[in-house]
Amino acid sequence: MLTYAGDSNLQLYCMRACHIKSAFLGHVFSLVAAFLIITTTLSSSAQAEAKNPSSAKKVSVWKAIGMSALVPGAGQYYAGRKSQGRMCMGAEAAVWTTYGGLSLYAGWKKNDYRRWAQLHAGVDPANEDDEFYRALTFYLSRDEYNELGRAFTPTAPYYPDAPLWDWRWESADAQTTYRQLRNEQRSAERNAEFMFVAAGVNRLLSMFMAWRAALSHNGRIEGRIDEFGESVLPQAPTLTALFSASIDGASTPGVMLRASF
Repeated sequence: MLTYAGDSNLQLYCMRACHIKSAFLGHVFSLVAAFLIITTTLSSSAQAEAKNPSSAKKVSVWKAIGMSALVPGAGQYYAGRKSQGRMCMGAEAAVWTTYGGLSLYAGWKKNDYRRWAQLHAGVDPANEDDEFYRALTFYLSRDEYNELGRAFTPTAPYYPDAPLWDWRWESADAQTTYRQLRNEQRSAERNAEFMFVAAGVNRLLSMFMAWRAALSHNGRIEGRIDEFGESVLPQAPTLTALFSASIDGASTPGVMLRASF
């Protein structure tokens, strides 16, 4: 948690915030890179695992799909594609680790901009109203907001002359710093929400791969697919008839008929 003692700590605060941001983004980029590596190696791992099916029993396609819907990668484990399962599980772990990191970072930034407003605008720490903190982003004081802000937005709340709703920025620069902190917090929140989309995509991908893995596994058991995952067509039966004609008591090869069906 960052601490403030006044304007003299502004430079130290900015340096620490930059270090935290850089370190966090570095972890996020590492997770994204790992996710990309995982997805690009899925296809190559499938052929290698097809040589060693984990079970001689058929598996349920719908069960494999359902397992991957609940836990990405579980359906692939069930169908014998353990490497694919581990990769999807790893991607899922990366998604939720990123979500947790972004949420934590957004919480830090929220505390930071509120603490900044308390020190440089005289905001009462007991005020928890988000719309109130939004107004601090655009207006230098409560009076300016009541005079100008409500003129543009008549439905906006009127803040009474009370300590709980009062603020006055000591400088435009202090307000700019507040705006930057608040924007960083909102950006982190939006990125955290995007992780839900990433988790959904990972589930759909895992369900599709579980479906393919289950069909491939059952195909190998039934003999329709070889050990390399390739389709095997049944060999066409042949019928050969060899007729011989006897001429002057000698056996002479005659006509060979071959029928395929």
